[in-house]
Amino acid sequence: MTDAMSVHKPDWKEAKQRLSQWWETGRCDRVVCRITAPKKGAPRLPVRGDARQQLTDPETIFANLEASLVSTWFGAEALPVHFVYIGAVPMGIFLGAEVEFREESVWQKRLPFGWDEMEKLSFDPDNRWWRFFVELTRQSCLRAKGRWIVTSGGPGAIADVMANLFGADETLRAFIERPDDVRWLRDRMLEWTEVMSEELFSVVAQHQEGSADWLRIWAPGRYSSVQCDLAVMLSSRMFNDLFLEEIRRECDCLDHCLYHLDGVAQLRHLDALLSLEELDGIQWNPEPQYADPLVWVDVFRRIQKAGKKLYVSCPPEKAMPLLSEIDRRGVFLSISCRDEETGRELLRHLERLGV
Repeated sequence: MTDAMSVHKPDWKEAKQRLSQWWETGRCDRVVCRITAPKKGAPRLPVRGDARQQLTDPETIFANLEASLVSTWFGAEALPVHFVYIGAVPMGIFLGAEVEFREESVWQKRLPFGWDEMEKLSFDPDNRWWRFFVELTRQSCLRAKGRWIVTSGGPGAIADVMANLFGADETLRAFIERPDDVRWLRDRMLEWTEVMSEELFSVVAQHQEGSADWLRIWAPGRYSSVQCDLAVMLSSRMFNDLFLEEIRRECDCLDHCLYHLDGVAQLRHLDALLSLEELDGIQWNPEPQYADPLVWVDVFRRIQKAGKKLYVSCPPEKAMPLLSEIDRRGVFLSISCRDEETGRELLRHLERLGV
């Protein structure tokens, strides 16, 4: 893979070594980061296909992928990654939800039955969209020939899947009125999650070393982020009672994992998450109006004090000020720059800074 990857990532060997060390100890020769920018001199090709073709037609998918990769500069630990995507939280589609492809989003339709008939819900390994997802993952690995990393995430986020399948209001009501049923279905869905994940990881492992997901961070072994976006609507007691165990079990099946903390309201769950020994770290993802990372220095210090890694999306001009306020060990910054020169200059600053 090292030679083939050099097409898009000439320093892949160094990036892999640094990321492996980061996952193992959290300490490297400099802050670990993903810096991307438009590649200098590369053409900007228009996106091909309509909304449905962009997600379901392999030729359109791979044409758009390769156009994106050749026009991107991958700095520091940024890697060329194919995020295999058929909509956010796709497990509902794999469990039978109908899907509608729109220009800016993918919509999952509620099932024709509700919580009173939840035992009807099942996973068919021959589900059309599940087979498509697995085959697209396989085809990407074959086409890549080591030139890019293929993601192996997809199933999980069980609370969010429940909301997609049965409706958000009805699901939140079930959390209050029938917690035993929720836990029963949660455990059943966890079994399906493990089956799906095993198949995806097995496909990818035949073609590449390590794994990645939509966060586009690589790790040796089996890695994925885990999430519960519906947690913004849950009290600490309800979250701990119904879904903390799910997160623990999902992490326990992985070699490396991060929790996608989506929304500042989830801060009420932070202590519970930090208590999970199986969890490596937190990916901080606040709402756009709260995006300035310097506002959250105290939260970042709290995460680091608990011995967890920290993944932060950061504007380039905020990177150095942020790193002067927190421990640089165990930090991963995701940074998008307006041009390659800006990205290279930032990387030089980070190299001089060290840890």
